Amino acid sequence: MRLSARCATPAKIRPGRSLVNRSQQLTADWVTPQEAADYLGVSKQTVRAWCKRGRLVSSKLGYRTLRISAASIEKMLEAAKQ
Repeated sequence: MRLSARCATPAKIRPGRSLVNRSQQLTADWVTPQEAADYLGVSKQTVRAWCKRGRLVSSKLGYRTLRISAASIEKMLEAAKQ
């Protein structure tokens, strides 16, 4: 998913192109930023920015440990399809 340079909203999605590699499955309720980035096809920094802005539900487990809700990732993907 590409982001426009001005804001963190998804760029226009071309018909017939998949947002993610559907061969991957999110098996846990909470995933690491790297796992979320790999699943969404964006960078880890983008995932962290989306968490900071509230686009993804996340939880801090310590000083540097962050986990993202798999349900919020799926919800964001469904919203992007529409």
